[in-house]
Amino acid sequence: MKVITSFLIAMFFMGTMYSQVADTLKTKVFSFTPVSKYTGKVNGLTFGVGHELNRGSQSVTVNGLNLEVNPLTPFIVLMVEPRKSMIKYSVPTTVNGVHIAVGGFLGGGIINGLNLSVFNAGRITNGLSITAFYNYTYEMNGLHIAGISNTTDKASGVLLSFGNSADDFKGLQVGAINMARNSMVGLQLGGYNEAGNMTGIQIGIFNKAKKVKGFQLGLWNVNEKRSLPIINF
Repeated sequence: MKVITSFLIAMFFMGTMYSQVADTLKTKVFSFTPVSKYTGKVNGLTFGVGHELNRGSQSVTVNGLNLEVNPLTPFIVLMVEPRKSMIKYSVPTTVNGVHIAVGGFLGGGIINGLNLSVFNAGRITNGLSITAFYNYTYEMNGLHIAGISNTTDKASGVLLSFGNSADDFKGLQVGAINMARNSMVGLQLGGYNEAGNMTGIQIGIFNKAKKVKGFQLGLWNVNEKRSLPIINF
């Protein structure tokens, strides 16, 4: 009984402290980034070096336009491995609207709308994303165009890049290398196409899949039933 009472008292004080913190968070129409610890939402414009310093410490939501100029971008692109820079369950920064950056998100960002950046390493990207180097997001929905690679756990829509990689994918992949390791529903169009359980079509030079409900069209096609040139099913 004493243990239960102590637990309830602790939960009460934690809830009170959270409410006090939440009450101090302000909503602004403009803010420099990284934002102040007292800012929880910006309905308008944010401008600065980015939200990286806010990662994991507070939830920040931007409704409008987020502009970032990060002078360290060349070093980040060359030296930071995207997966290691991300915290899957960290408190995210969310941009609803337009995100334009010389750099990009690192560590659990959520973008809903338009993303134009050099790179993106975040949690979720919904809408239209155009990145010069890579787009590395746990979930992608919409149209994603990257100069080097689109890499994700789960995606639906269109992935267009030199290399596209997903665990589970629904839609269209276009690139020199396309992969859907667990499952693919839709179309893969490229030089090398690989999928786990595939429902749809692969068109390429070399196509490989485990289980196929559909067709493989290419110079050489492989699945668990047979290996054939030109067409396989």
